[in-house]
Amino acid sequence: AELKKMSKLGNIDKQAKGADMYEYYAGTYIDIEEASTQLEKAKIAGFSDAFIFATKDGRRISLKDANQILKEGR
Repeated sequence: AELKKMSKLGNIDKQAKGADMYEYYAGTYIDIEEASTQLEKAKIAGFSDAFIFATKDGRRISLKDANQILKEGR
C-alpha cells in the first residue's frame, strides 16, 4: 500500500538507514516553491510526516541558509 502511494509522487529514491529502516526522497528541487508543491502532494498522498530539507555540497543546511544562498545566487 505504501509503495502504491509513493508511486503517485513520481521519481522516488530510497536510502537504507540501519537494518530495517529506509528514508524515501521524492525528488530534488532548485527552488522552495517547487519543493513546497511536491510536499503538498506527498501530504495529500498520506505522508503526513513528509518535510523539506536543503543540502549544499552534500550536507544538510537550514532552509533559512538555503533561501539566503538562492537569494544571493550562489
